[in-house]
Amino acid sequence: MERNDFINRRLIFAILLVFVFLFGLQIAEPVSAAKIKLISKGQAKGDHGIKLSWKTYRIGYNYVKIKGILKADQTIYTTLVLKKIGKTKLKVIEKIGKNKYRVHYTKTKHSAVQYYWNQRKKGNYLLMWHD
Repeated sequence: MERNDFINRRLIFAILLVFVFLFGLQIAEPVSAAKIKLISKGQAKGDHGIKLSWKTYRIGYNYVKIKGILKADQTIYTTLVLKKIGKTKLKVIEKIGKNKYRVHYTKTKHSAVQYYWNQRKKGNYLLMWHD
């Protein structure tokens, strides 16, 4: 009788272990679904022969990264990050060239993705150099 109890306990433990493993896979799947997604790309021409090209990526709805290239007499690589850090606060990090950074904050209730699209409708392609 004791041997059967021991086998039953091992069987129950093994079944529970399988359920815990499957439950862990279910939880891990949504986390891996938050991958980098290209949401916008394009080109525009400005005054004085300036050419602008960009690619915009998002991770979830609260993080947007815009990689841009400005071409005129020289080529300047730019990166802009929009990161939602509170209910009404958006952090904007601008990197221009190799070592010029600027960080500022914008008050908005929109997610980073919504803010990006609202700015695009206004014609601000890289959202840069605005105060």
